[in-house]
Amino acid sequence: MHYYIDGYNLLFRSAWNRSSDNLEAMRQSLIEELDKDISLLHLVVTIVFDAPLQTEELRRGHFRSLEIIFTSKGQTADDFLIHSFEGMSTHATICLVSSDKRLQARARNLGVIGQSIEEFTTWLRKRVRKKQSGLKNEKQALLKPQKEVKKLHKVVTEPVVNTVIDPNAPLPPLSDLLRWEKIFTERFKNLT
Repeated sequence: MHYYIDGYNLLFRSAWNRSSDNLEAMRQSLIEELDKDISLLHLVVTIVFDAPLQTEELRRGHFRSLEIIFTSKGQTADDFLIHSFEGMSTHATICLVSSDKRLQARARNLGVIGQSIEEFTTWLRKRVRKKQSGLKNEKQALLKPQKEVKKLHKVVTEPVVNTVIDPNAPLPPLSDLLRWEKIFTERFKNLT
């Protein structure tokens, strides 16, 4: 699933909005935190921001795992998203994340799946917590002392033969290897 996010809609409707007066700082904080979450979950995400005062053409780049798009002068994020969806053939694998009902209706008419900002952030937080919990459990399991291997109670009293292995000698036939594996497996079962 490729998630396309209406950037300012997410910024102003979510927990990432820190009520700062500095729009650039708020946007940067959102980008960094969102990237951290999507990287952990291996999601494909594009976030689109309006750039009405921009004098340049469309700007597209990446911040680690997150694709970031600033629309060209005079183009809204809504128009950019709809125009992008019109050119795509696999709408079932696209999800528009926005709480803008008008934008969601336009995207739905093109066959694009939609999620509100609130649905997406709730889903994302749950997945991140679950993933972090799993990673924490894995780490704890690695730190736990391993169970002591049962000591062998049967002593093998077969003579040990010192042999030198010739690296140029041919390998034994597969049938011999399979037979030896069977013998080893049976003996090992008897020892434990």
